[in-house]
Formats: sequence, C-alpha cells, structure tokens
Amino acid sequence: MSECVEEQQTRHYRGRWHGFGPVQDDEQLIFAVFDRTARNDDSLMPECFKQLSGSSESVGRARYVTRQVFDSKIAQPGMQAKGALIGIAIANTRSIRGLRTDITINHRTASYRSICVTDHVEAGDYDGHATMGYAEPIEALGQTLKGKKRMAVRMDLANQFSKIKVVQSHSWPARVAVLGGRLLSIVREASKTLNWSRST
Repeated sequence: MSECVEEQQTRHYRGRWHGFGPVQDDEQLIFAVFDRTARNDDSLMPECFKQLSGSSESVGRARYVTRQVFDSKIAQPGMQAKGALIGIAIANTRSIRGLRTDITINHRTASYRSICVTDHVEAGDYDGHATMGYAEPIEALGQTLKGKKRMAVRMDLANQFSKIKVVQSHSWPARVAVLGGRLLSIVREASKTLNWSRST
C-alpha cells in the first residue's frame, strides 16, 4: 500500500522548475487562525482541519512566505470567509510526517503514515503554498473505520501545532532569503535531472 508518493515531486501547476519544489522535512508550516477557526483558548482543535480529505488543507511554507505574501494571499482572503484574523500556529513538517496510524488488513496490523504534506500550487495560489491530507491507507478504509481513524489523526495533528501566536511575533523571511530558496530549488531539480541522465 503506497504512502504519500505525491510528496516526492512538485505539484506546481506550472511544472517542476517553478516554485520551491517538494516540501522538505526541516520546513515549518504556517496555519492561519481566524475567528471561526475551531480552537480552545490558544490551541487548535481537531475540528479545524476540515479539508484533509482530498489533500486540500492549506498551509504556508514558513521559509518562503513573507509578511506581505501572508497578508495579501492568506490573511485577506481568509478574513473574507472566516472572520477576523486571530493569529497563526506553526508545526514542523518532519513531526507531521512522523504521525502514524495502526491499520488492520486481513487480520494483520501494520503502522502507516497518517498525513501527507505536499507542495501544491494551483493558479492563483502563492508559490509557498502547500497542502496536508490523509495518507492513502486511511482513505482506503471502509466508511465507519475511516471516520474513527480520521478523528484520531485530526487530534494528533492538532497537537503538533504550536500555541496560537500573534502574527507580529513570527520571524518572517526577507525577500532575498525567499529568492535564495527559489534558486536552491532549481539547483535541486537540475541535480535530479543530471542524476537521472547518468543512470540511463
């Protein structure tokens, strides 16, 4: 049973040479919190992750999202649909990818990835956009068991995010740092192409 194959390559609508490439394990993810986001005081609640099915829960890649991009591409559209901006919560990609779920198939129980984190940029998105979604083993379950597993996964995921903090307290990257990340992604893709050519 495959787990998160889509993480291995960019899903930028303009192709692999655009954006910042696949999300790296050492990246941090930004979850914007609005007035109508499910939360308990300064913590996220599992119910706030409503778009995990279909791998469409939006997060920002902190390394590549400047304050200007956050305000124009995340905060302003979000406020129109979800009310006033409350703040942000941060999580580490490696920790999210490390979440596991035990699934029994044909009387055999195995541990599988719970959440996939994918570089996913569609027309109109900002280049530092990514999505989270349930891993395929969970989506392949029957409806009753799937519902139970999804709830457990959402609880685990909520625990991975930091306490909600005000936007001003976050260390937003400078534009030059984001440009450096863009150049590095091009180098990584060129290296992959070169290695592939050598192996054929």
